[in-house]
Amino acid sequence: MTGHASTSPFPQRSSYFVALVLALAACRASEPGHVAASSHSAPRATTSSADLQAQHVTPRVAGAPLTLADVVELALARNPDREAASARVAAASAVLARAEAAFWPTVGVQGSWVRSDAPSSYLFKHIDGHALPPGADFNDPGWFGATELAVAARWNLWNGGRDEATARAARSEHEARAGELRAIDEQLAAHAVLAVVDARVARELASAAAASIATVEAQLDETRARVERGAALRSDVLSLEVRLAQARESVLRSEFGEKLALAALRRLLSLDPEEPLALATGVTASTQEPATIQQALAQAYEHRPELESARHAADAARLRARAAAKAWLPRLDLEARGWADDLDSGADFDDPNYQLGLSLGFDVFDGGARAAARREADAWARALERADASAKRAIEFDVQQAWLALEEARARLDVTRAALAASEETLELVGKQFQAGSVVVTRFLEAESARTQAKSSRARAELDVERARLELARARGALIAELRGERR
Repeated sequence: MTGHASTSPFPQRSSYFVALVLALAACRASEPGHVAASSHSAPRATTSSADLQAQHVTPRVAGAPLTLADVVELALARNPDREAASARVAAASAVLARAEAAFWPTVGVQGSWVRSDAPSSYLFKHIDGHALPPGADFNDPGWFGATELAVAARWNLWNGGRDEATARAARSEHEARAGELRAIDEQLAAHAVLAVVDARVARELASAAAASIATVEAQLDETRARVERGAALRSDVLSLEVRLAQARESVLRSEFGEKLALAALRRLLSLDPEEPLALATGVTASTQEPATIQQALAQAYEHRPELESARHAADAARLRARAAAKAWLPRLDLEARGWADDLDSGADFDDPNYQLGLSLGFDVFDGGARAAARREADAWARALERADASAKRAIEFDVQQAWLALEEARARLDVTRAALAASEETLELVGKQFQAGSVVVTRFLEAESARTQAKSSRARAELDVERARLELARARGALIAELRGERR
């Protein structure tokens, strides 16, 4: 090409420009209060519950009996409510990445081609192309063509801290969404294990009714034999048959209750109707128990994800209000541009142009948009601060309710154990008296019914204790961790 040496300084000069941009980027990223732009790719452990849970999911052998830990893992892995909450965490992560992108420069590339006879275009294009011919007639330059390639960068150096506040708010919002996910996990785990407990209650009640059937059947055979000998009345046999039918009805009701509880569990686990579901025998919960209610409250303050989520949501609202209050401050931008023109007169891209400068500006009038945005942010901050306080009160009540339910269940268990022992001894004595003919059949039926009721009450009380312990672990925010054998 004419008018230029073949050894152009463009590669060296462009390298200097890129090196300058990278050096300024490093300085900008190291400013105090800056949120690292890559921090969203390595979230803290508190926000990676989905990854932690994925590590704990154990492959299930089809048809194998499920332990409580298996039930929890399947609920976390397959429930659609949890998948929806996980999607909300992913959305919050994207918002965080977008907020952190504000700390990096924006770079654009532009290309243009013009065909013109305008004097001003002729002058500036030829000057930028370093190809202005001597003696040019600017009043009538004639037609010319020009191709321009440009690279432009803009970097905000200061805007009053709005970007920092926005990025920190996005981080807090991400933590709030992660806390909501963990809260859903705890709720799913609680519903799943309590469905297992409900199935066990129904099974124990069926077992008590089956024991009643065995007792009444034995006594019915003995009474029939006595009727044949003339030592008992036909009405005694009929009374025993009525009691036997009632016991069988109780077995049917308990079996239906177990099926209903398993159906609820199947829904929580998102199992297909034809997919087998069986529970391991002797399934019990192994949870820790604090010595005092004050310790339980302290653990809830530390571990309840709802409280953590509410705190982070309130923090995010306060940070957004802070960013909105800085909307009237100016922005200081670093602007850089490099471009080159190729003219049909013979110039080429070997001699580009560079421009570097600072730009300071702010909006004088926006129709009240900034004021409205600030009022909105302040209102949300006040609302979420109150929601944070309300969440704390709700969690305190939840822990107190679970603690009292456990105390009440244990007290009932002691009473039912004593009642069962007394009713078994009474039935044994009345049974002997009935066989001897010293008491009527109604007295035997009363004793047998009392024993069956005491046995059912004890089974309910035992499982109510287990239910209350699980509820207390959930109220403390430790259910999943303790079912997995983790200590807190």
